[in-house]
Amino acid sequence: MSAIEKHVDDVSEPYWTGLKEGELRIQRCASCGYLRHPISWLCPECLHEDSEWIAMSGRGTVETFVWYFEFIGAAVGELAGYQKELPYNVAAIRLEEGPRLISTVRDVAFGDLSVGAAVHAVFDDVGDGWSLLRFVEN
Repeated sequence: MSAIEKHVDDVSEPYWTGLKEGELRIQRCASCGYLRHPISWLCPECLHEDSEWIAMSGRGTVETFVWYFEFIGAAVGELAGYQKELPYNVAAIRLEEGPRLISTVRDVAFGDLSVGAAVHAVFDDVGDGWSLLRFVEN
């Protein structure tokens, strides 16, 4: 079982399938229309359980970010294959449609990323038929 498969369940499966197909999908509450991320079985706005998955444009703006230069802690062994990506950033991206999500802005050097940068989604194949959502600057 891959590291991603451990996180896929009945609620999140449409999100992961969308990434495999090159599409960013977000839940929309069937009752109030709230676009929600992270994925949940319950709307945080109206507590309704029914939702539908809709495609987002993938375009957004960097609201804030941090840079990491080393892995610290117990998870290092599980993440050893990712160490070649250091340093990396973790950014809060506000999608054009409204939701904010956390991801990485790829292909940008330390010191070159800025708040307000326009970005768009890319889907990185990480093997075993899975993809991860990342962003690149426009």
